[in-house]
Amino acid sequence: MIAANSLQSSIEREGFAFVHGGDMRELLAPFGSLGDWQSFVESWNHLEVDTYMADGGRYRRRRHAAYGSTPDNVTRRKPHQPHIQAPEYNPLHGGIVRWFEPIAAEVGDGATMRTIVAFCRSLFGSLALHPFLNGFGWCRLPFGQKATFLELGEDGSRMAPVPTFDE
Repeated sequence: MIAANSLQSSIEREGFAFVHGGDMRELLAPFGSLGDWQSFVESWNHLEVDTYMADGGRYRRRRHAAYGSTPDNVTRRKPHQPHIQAPEYNPLHGGIVRWFEPIAAEVGDGATMRTIVAFCRSLFGSLALHPFLNGFGWCRLPFGQKATFLELGEDGSRMAPVPTFDE
């Protein structure tokens, strides 16, 4: 089991962390229920084609939602809005206003997503002022964007995994 402080240290040092599914489940547990996990996983079968791929490809599927968090840790889903990244963060697609289909309400407001958002609020809120990460807007802002996406091969086979807690 990876400890939350070890995860934070890795992100501070490297800018990312890889966490195995079983460990992630344990990290999420204090933040809420994963009682609707199967419907959350099933939702990945209903993503829409990302029409903004710079190479013209149709191999990525997405949905998008944004969440706002108040200083007293109340988190709400925001009205549907575009996904925007700074060109400094994403030189290929940054600066482009990209509208993706919304994450379905039953998924975006479900127990699993609320648990994930609460975990992210706690983890990234504590990292927001770290100098290594300070340039990334998602760490500084009091809200987060959540995009679910999946990449498919030309024959429709999955190239990137759906979410799983299996080891």
